[in-house]
Amino acid sequence: DHGAVRAEGDPSDIVVEYTETMLGGSATPGPESIRRGNGPLRVTRAEILADDTPAERLKTGQRLTIRLHYETAEPVHTPVFSVSIAPLGRPIVTAPTTRDAGNVPEVLAGAGVLDVTIDDLPLLPGPQGVHTEVSCYDLQQIPEHVQNAVTFVVMSRDTRETTGMVTMRPRWSYRSNAD
Repeated sequence: DHGAVRAEGDPSDIVVEYTETMLGGSATPGPESIRRGNGPLRVTRAEILADDTPAERLKTGQRLTIRLHYETAEPVHTPVFSVSIAPLGRPIVTAPTTRDAGNVPEVLAGAGVLDVTIDDLPLLPGPQGVHTEVSCYDLQQIPEHVQNAVTFVVMSRDTRETTGMVTMRPRWSYRSNAD
């Protein structure tokens, strides 16, 4: 920009911000979020609820609700919503969609809220990122994507597992060969 300072801070953060800007991303209300797309339906905010209460921290095994607030500029027919959950800097653990669940609305108009609930959170402790996406029914066009729409931290509840991303709730038992 003709020698003008555009940002100061951690160089890796600045490079990520610059790259996202060059890719057409724009900042969203969340400090770490990047929005792509210019479709008529936008996710305006994402929230994390633990047992129906707003939260930034949850425990393994707790009920998690991801609440998406959306707005439409015009009626949108058969939109498919998706949320992806990934430990920060690691692969996606799950990416459920309303299409997979057989819960695609015929049309959305105006503003609304969509909740996706996971009754028994299997994630092991650590920071998690939630990415949101709205696509056309055929999943070919993605007019709305928010990377890191919201983040949360999972803490241990009833597991002592420390390796991996999810708990499979293992049960261990010993038997003597003499039995």
